[in-house]
Amino acid sequence: MINSDKLNQRLVKTLNLGLIIIFLTMPFYAFITVFFSSIVGHYTLIRLYKEIIVLILTLISIYLVIVDKKLRNYLFKNKLIWLIIVFAFLVIIWGLVAYLKHGVSAKALGYGLIVDLRTLLIFVICYLLSFKLKIPDKKIIKLIIYPALIVIIFAMLQIFVLPNNFLSHFGYNIQTIKPYETINSNKNYVRIIATLRGANPLGAYLVIPISLLAVLFYSTKRRYLVLVSLIMAFLALFFSFSRSAWIGAILALIVIFYVKLPSNLWRKRALFGGLLMTIIFIISLLLLHNNPEFDNIFFHTQNNSKAAYSSNAGHLFAFESGIKQLITQPLGKGTGTAGPASVYNIVPPRISENFYIQIGQELGWLGLIIYLWIQFIILKSLWRYRDNKLVLAFTASFIGISFINLLSFAWADDTMAYIFWGFAGLIISKQNLLNDKN
Repeated sequence: MINSDKLNQRLVKTLNLGLIIIFLTMPFYAFITVFFSSIVGHYTLIRLYKEIIVLILTLISIYLVIVDKKLRNYLFKNKLIWLIIVFAFLVIIWGLVAYLKHGVSAKALGYGLIVDLRTLLIFVICYLLSFKLKIPDKKIIKLIIYPALIVIIFAMLQIFVLPNNFLSHFGYNIQTIKPYETINSNKNYVRIIATLRGANPLGAYLVIPISLLAVLFYSTKRRYLVLVSLIMAFLALFFSFSRSAWIGAILALIVIFYVKLPSNLWRKRALFGGLLMTIIFIISLLLLHNNPEFDNIFFHTQNNSKAAYSSNAGHLFAFESGIKQLITQPLGKGTGTAGPASVYNIVPPRISENFYIQIGQELGWLGLIIYLWIQFIILKSLWRYRDNKLVLAFTASFIGISFINLLSFAWADDTMAYIFWGFAGLIISKQNLLNDKN
């Protein structure tokens, strides 16, 4: 017979192993699923491997919370955890009501539940694990940087060496994931995707390693290696041609630079300099607006485009439609009725291209307010411990990625959902525990 202490220790080790598998594979999730499904089929089932792992980890976490009083007290004394629980109940109830009213299909509801809940679920699991297992910052940094470097190196090969359709040899096609993307259907402007699901997800993902490398540059003795890695990461980011990710990365770097400045005087000077550079950049945009190459790269427009609609027009129309629905339907229409999940409904999908509007479309103003409240508490928690280099990197990347979600569904991407929110749970919990001891 295994006594309860040994069983709990084994379960914690299982929890740790499952999370390591997720953290190490998620940057390559798209490649793994497409490649293996091209061999054995069952693309949708293979895509769910990480949800199956998370389901097992959830059951383990529930058991540990039930049997461990200290863990239970630690978890439920936090207002953030209670807000997450309330939000989860809202997502489930609103989804069931919509399904019973035939407002959402079973598949759309299932996908909607995954998209809306997995970020917070992985956050709580990692928050719990950090209480049971002391994970050093160095290990967390390695789990982030090493897979990211592989993604970045492959991106370099896509930019300079490999043919555009290289990934088609591994099962990439129109039914799974396109091997590459373009701007305005113009093959002269190819957008790389590396091992991610697309160019925009790649850009959003790169904000995390770029932020971490930028912070490490201030503290490491191997600045040359960090600088080379940063340059490659910026190249990969640029050739993703994800404009929202460009701005997100800039915002993240501004946060890091601002925190690292030695005094408030220097911060004021930096703010003035940043304002001046912004004015110069806006003037440059106006002066170069008629340059075809500049238009394609920065505005994603061209006069002779083969695309029926420009991406800018699509973004604007989606945003306006989402706002109108948020105003006219203050209670929302239920989980799975908006965002990526809504493509599985019989009625036309509701795509606002804004993750926060999507939450409002589904859960109404109540759900949106609770979700934004959760985001605010997480940002506040990260900012509180910004003196730690790992926390600073995640504070900066959280601000950058939050901006990206204003223009896309970055949190709905599998890689982003698990990578950022999982590590954020580990980091915040660890810092809270250290603060409690002091």
